[in-house]
Amino acid sequence: GAFTAFEQPVADFDFIADELDGPIGDVRFLNLSENATDFIWDLGDGTITTEFEPMHEYGINRDILVQLISSTTNEGRFFCSDTIAKPVQPEWIVSFEVPNAFSPDYGEPAVREFGAVGSGVAEYSLRVYSPYGTLVWSTGELEEGHPSGRWDGQYRDKAAPQGAYTWEAMGLFVSGERFHKKGTVTILR
Repeated sequence: GAFTAFEQPVADFDFIADELDGPIGDVRFLNLSENATDFIWDLGDGTITTEFEPMHEYGINRDILVQLISSTTNEGRFFCSDTIAKPVQPEWIVSFEVPNAFSPDYGEPAVREFGAVGSGVAEYSLRVYSPYGTLVWSTGELEEGHPSGRWDGQYRDKAAPQGAYTWEAMGLFVSGERFHKKGTVTILR
């Protein structure tokens, strides 16, 4: 009787994170599987693909478990598969920006308040000082990693006068990186 040896596939992959300058969270997968003809990737965020080497943009701040199932049908006679799962670390999506002006009395709602915008922020403090160095407002309010504290331009129940104020921000991103920024914000009335 004839004996046929079937090649057993071996699933394996590697990845390159943050290869592209533009997108944040991009990961290119390198398929290192052997003896396989078909591939099913579970990219860990609900995305399933059968591409040989997928490129994917992640929008989440954490390590992701990616699974690759490599299989072969051995010319349709015998199905063999191998599965591997590895943690993948996309680039952290972190930012913290502070506007340089606002107008409490007029304009779009977004320009009538002052506060930081960003993402991937674990904790922060934002303080605003008058031209004479008096602390007039501070916040550390966060909503799901986004700074949410907003100043309406009031100080001790009165409208703070038009002019340039200094601000200082310190904080920690979810990636573990600390930040310290300073600048000025002008109140326009």
